[in-house]
Parts: sequence; C-alpha cells; structure tokens
Amino acid sequence: MVKKTLNKVLLAPVNLFFDVTPVGKILKIFNEEIHIFRGRLWDPLKHVVGMGSHVIVVLSVMFSIGGWETLIALCLMAFIMSYVVPPYLSADNQLHKVGGSLWGPIHSYFYECMRGTSVIRAFGQEESIMKK
Repeated sequence: MVKKTLNKVLLAPVNLFFDVTPVGKILKIFNEEIHIFRGRLWDPLKHVVGMGSHVIVVLSVMFSIGGWETLIALCLMAFIMSYVVPPYLSADNQLHKVGGSLWGPIHSYFYECMRGTSVIRAFGQEESIMKK
C-alpha cells in the first residue's frame, strides 16, 4: 500500500499536486500508513484476547454466585444496550471526523514551519510563529 501511494505521489504533476498540497499533509498520509503495521495490527488482537479472558472469568464467577438471576440481568443489559449503542457509535464517528478536520491544519502548519525554520529565523519571525 505504501508503494502504491508513493508511486502516485511521485507521478503527480508538480503544479497540480505539490503546489496545492502542503508537505505536512503528504507526510501525515505516509506516517499513518506506516503506523498501521507498527501498532494498529497487533495491539487490537492482544486487547481482544485479554478482554475475552476477563469476560470468561467474570461470567464464571457471576454464574457461580448468582445462578439464573445472572442470566436474567445479562439479558436485560443486552436489551438496554441495543438501544444505547447505535446513537453512541454514530456520535463517536462524527466526533472523530471533526477531530481529524481540526487537527489536519495544525499538523500541516507544524510541518510547514519545521520545513521553513531557516527562513523564519532569517526574517526574525520566531515570536509571531510561537504566538500563532
């Protein structure tokens, strides 16, 4: 996937892509694709196995103590959660979209400033950049 993205970026026309797209956005795309293989692939699997073992232990203790009342309580909780989860997931999805659109310009500005530090220092604009 990284090779495909790299080929598309390298073959993009200079005046239509590189003049319009900030370097920070390009670096962010590659950074996200690399992080998929570093943490996003194995960490969820470890969490699922860990949480699955916790659920098995908790349910076995609950059934040993509570008996059939535990099954009734779990059914009631599942019924309530079927109404609570869909609006929560929808709101969570929208908040992630808003967060991504808010952080995008900040990342881009940061990368552009880091790329142009020599020019910023040459013109003595360190204070104005830090204020922004």
